[in-house]
Amino acid sequence: MGNAAAGGGVRSDRIVQAEQMSEAEMGTDKVYRNLMIVTAAVAVVLAVLYGLATGMIYLVLGIDAAGIGATTDFVARRAAVLFFGFAVVLWSLRDLPPSWLRRGICQTAWLTLAAMAVLGAAEALRGFASPMIWSVVVFELVLAGGYFALWRHERNA
Repeated sequence: MGNAAAGGGVRSDRIVQAEQMSEAEMGTDKVYRNLMIVTAAVAVVLAVLYGLATGMIYLVLGIDAAGIGATTDFVARRAAVLFFGFAVVLWSLRDLPPSWLRRGICQTAWLTLAAMAVLGAAEALRGFASPMIWSVVVFELVLAGGYFALWRHERNA
């Protein structure tokens, strides 16, 4: 029956696991958890902006709203749902211990963020977005770098 039957539940199992971890493992757990929380928070903000305030996104990124119609807003609202789903997954798995699943989450996150950064840079270079996009690209690259470092560390561990 274990801890769950004694009233300890999953929480006490996590405490036992934490006590058995090395300092390095605990350090990567903190980095992983913080990256997941920050990325989930950003995804929620993007979901709200894309879902409820698409005009603000166009304004911030310097996209000419004159040529934007109902179709673009429709796609933006659908993207909002994807961002919200991404946020829920990241938030739900923020305390995941090192495992093949955690490596997969890190790999997915760094590839997604790196691809977003490349797309943002390409749009800036072709003149479609304002220079503000460069701050978004840098932020995406920083997050992607964090996930990549964790993925690489845990893959080699």
